[in-house]
Amino acid sequence: MKVEIAGEIGTVASILTPDPRHALAEGSRQATNFELPVPPSDRPHSITVSFKRKVLFSTRRPGDRRDGTPAHAIGMGRQDRMPSPDGPATVIVPVYADYEATRACIESLLHQLPDDARGRAIIVNEASPDGRITDYLACVGKDRRMRVLTNERNVGFVGSVNRAIASATGGDIVLLNADTIVPNGFIDRLAAAARTSPDIGTVTSLSNNGEFTSFPVPNAQNSLPGADEIESIDRIAAIANAGRVADIPNGIGFCLYITRACLDAVGSLSGDYHRGYLEDVDFCLRARALGFRSVCAPSVFVGHAGTRSFGKEKRSLVVRNLAIVERRFPDYRAECSAFVALDPLRPSRQAIERSAPPQDHRPRLLVAGAGAAAAVAQERARCLMLSTGEASFILTVQRGPCGPAVAIADGAAAAPQSIIFDLAAPGEWGALFGYLQATNPTRIEFADLACIPAAIADGLLELDIPYDILNPHGGTRRVNISSCEPAGIEVADDRSTAFGRKENVNRLQNGSRRCLGLFPVRICLQEQRLMRAVALGLRKTWPSLSIVVIGGTLDDPGLMRIGNMFVTGPVDAAEMGHVCRAYELSSLFLCAAPPLSAHPIQTSVASVGLPLAYIDGANGCYAPKHEDLLLAPHATADEIIGELSRWLRAY
Repeated sequence: MKVEIAGEIGTVASILTPDPRHALAEGSRQATNFELPVPPSDRPHSITVSFKRKVLFSTRRPGDRRDGTPAHAIGMGRQDRMPSPDGPATVIVPVYADYEATRACIESLLHQLPDDARGRAIIVNEASPDGRITDYLACVGKDRRMRVLTNERNVGFVGSVNRAIASATGGDIVLLNADTIVPNGFIDRLAAAARTSPDIGTVTSLSNNGEFTSFPVPNAQNSLPGADEIESIDRIAAIANAGRVADIPNGIGFCLYITRACLDAVGSLSGDYHRGYLEDVDFCLRARALGFRSVCAPSVFVGHAGTRSFGKEKRSLVVRNLAIVERRFPDYRAECSAFVALDPLRPSRQAIERSAPPQDHRPRLLVAGAGAAAAVAQERARCLMLSTGEASFILTVQRGPCGPAVAIADGAAAAPQSIIFDLAAPGEWGALFGYLQATNPTRIEFADLACIPAAIADGLLELDIPYDILNPHGGTRRVNISSCEPAGIEVADDRSTAFGRKENVNRLQNGSRRCLGLFPVRICLQEQRLMRAVALGLRKTWPSLSIVVIGGTLDDPGLMRIGNMFVTGPVDAAEMGHVCRAYELSSLFLCAAPPLSAHPIQTSVASVGLPLAYIDGANGCYAPKHEDLLLAPHATADEIIGELSRWLRAY
């Protein structure tokens, strides 16, 4: 690994070596700390991290004066290096469609503007076809705090914003979508975040629908909360994340605070982006090339409906405009992927969720280890919601830097989603069980109890809540401990769900061509070895047989080099039937090794309706369907290959 800092008058580089004692080093993951001096320069400098000549990360940072003063602070007094705003910030709201959302947005904005403000908000009517919007804006224009600009024809989002920027009389600006709901004091709090460092050019708030800054599920379009809930989340965020900012690849235009220094340096939005998508990305990346940072202020939460103006056109617009971004900024997508993987905003989301545990939420608590068992718990949560409407929390036991850690997430993708209790850290054990007591679960279900450390299991049992134990090898054992005595044992056969079959089997074959589908479940070394052995063995006994692996593996190219295999890559469980038909599979082999039941992939594969081979996880308690193949759990690879070969020729 190499890190390089290149400035105007010199370059500093260093080769990084792994530190096996680093807190983040674990298994095959390597880590180290490093420090490098920055070459002095008034101009921005680039920072690049590479491995074997492949750039993993690069960014631009502002230059320094020879005396160490940041470049943006030149000419400022030594007592105040933060740029002072030239007058109050101006909020710009382009308006086109959706009367109800537009009115809700402007009404929420009016509550944030002081009565003595003049022209603090500029509303641009983008030649709206809705007469209600035109009439409403005519009334709004009578308020001295608002200026309404009306376009004679629709010049698009960029044209409308640039017109409003040109008419703004100095000061910072806030670009605000017309489908947002803003909380109290959001302008001043975004401005305060912008003043925390002289090189900050743009600030974005948290939002339910804010891409990088989405809450509770990141990088997703969460449902829009009501106005009261938006205010509640914002109040919690203001306290939990006070004074905190986090760098993000680019600002997001639904609520984008832009400093005057940044705006003057970068200029207007680019008109090369069609109909209002990714022009905010382009602006922020151009700003970064000039030394300005884009940050998120997680102490502010803004509600955002999203895609109100373009509806179903959004995907095609994004694809078109993304091609322009990638031509201009080739490393942008890689940076976004790294940001998503590292998730630096997780601590901020967690701070909000920990500060407001759902009181007496009464969910069912599903407890699982990481990996396949967690997927079983997620599927169980989905089924509970569909069948009974019952809420559930999923508690996943993970491996932390210094010991076990516990993640808690709502099974319906509501809050919480980002909470992790590092049980090796002081106070975290008590915090975990304090949080659980606040949620007041109705029952606990243990999925794959063998993966749960005894101390955690004992602590959960001490909550004195009835619990179930899901046996991934064939049933559910239920014990009621609320009275400290067993209430009897119920064994529920979940195999009818996991291995249910359609009565009418539709064999999708093309003449005499045979194609076997392999389905990895855990994506682990044991399954990888099994699939490789099966492919090599069947190639010897049946050279004309084609094999398709449906899903991702540890080594896709390695399997495909065998010669009779193709690996599709990750496939959603809901798409299994469609993919099987697309590849014209004739038989299926579920490669869950060791066997596991109730996993969503197993359920989906079993419902396809093709002959299915699988490893027996129920110790012979259940006979296979007529055309299925039940494999012994301790069979060797050669025995499995022999059984599969005979079965495939029969079906």
